[in-house]
Amino acid sequence: MRYGVICRHEDQGIHKPKLRDAHKNITLGRLKEASRKVFYSKNYDAVSIDEIAAEAGVSRGTVYSHFSSKSELLFDLLNDDLAAQMKLYEQLAALRKADRRAIRAWLEAYRASMHERRISNQLFPMAFRSMPERASSIGVHRDTAIAKLGKRYPGFDLNGLQPGPRERKRAQAYMMLFSLEQVAYVFSSEYGAPDIEVGLDILADKILAFCVSG
Repeated sequence: MRYGVICRHEDQGIHKPKLRDAHKNITLGRLKEASRKVFYSKNYDAVSIDEIAAEAGVSRGTVYSHFSSKSELLFDLLNDDLAAQMKLYEQLAALRKADRRAIRAWLEAYRASMHERRISNQLFPMAFRSMPERASSIGVHRDTAIAKLGKRYPGFDLNGLQPGPRERKRAQAYMMLFSLEQVAYVFSSEYGAPDIEVGLDILADKILAFCVSG
């Protein structure tokens, strides 16, 4: 009987950290959902930690137990957005057959993701204004995307190039990523912009040609 009691206590000790971690993750998820809602609803400078806490249904102290400041919270959301975009680039790199049809279908998913997170694009300058030392994260993100795509597509492959040709090709790859971002974002959201379906048709041809170029 005594052995059974000891085992039960040991089991409880094993599960407590897991329960704490699960509760922490749930709270973190609520905080992120609430902060995204608040950040999307008003000017960044007008947002307060108290308002985010109230929206999430937690105390001010709970917010600070996860994030040291409002700008840290915003930057965490933007990191989530960049991670979601990186997954899309990984999907492009992993296409079984990278023909126009597959790339055009991928572009639809890319556009949908950009449209869902379109307000976040307006928040990036706010985040970097508060934390200028992190502005390089966007460049690192794009270079990582180019490296991942370069493993599959010659157009993005920078390996083995001399400094001059490498920087030129890197600039071309950046411009391709810019085209992706701008067409998916601007054509979907700005009044009077060209038809998004036409834009994606043109972009599919450009991406395919760029991917296979050496």
